[in-house]
Amino acid sequence: MLNSSLTSMENLRNNFANIKKEAIGLAKKWGITPEFEKKRHRKVIQFFDDFNADEKLQDRERLFEVDVFKVIVHAITTQLKNRFENMNGIYKSFSFLSPKNISLKDHVGKGKDV
Repeated sequence: MLNSSLTSMENLRNNFANIKKEAIGLAKKWGITPEFEKKRHRKVIQFFDDFNADEKLQDRERLFEVDVFKVIVHAITTQLKNRFENMNGIYKSFSFLSPKNISLKDHVGKGKDV
């Protein structure tokens, strides 16, 4: 169950365009304008040797995708992976209690010999 949830979240991360379409449809249905707030672009002085590595995203939609959507999906997938690993560790630690691992012949034979 956790594994299928993890797979669903990883598929969700790659389908931002489809999720955006659904959100726009839902916003229109509720009478909300589905547009990001437009802000004035900040002009930064660039020198000939600058690589623009620290330039902020200007597109509000792309900024939302990178700073909000992907961060949340990453946090959820990380939590699911951690929980999945922890559950597997608990399962392995207590696997000796599984009926498959307990043999009646071993216990019955020891009782008769005593």
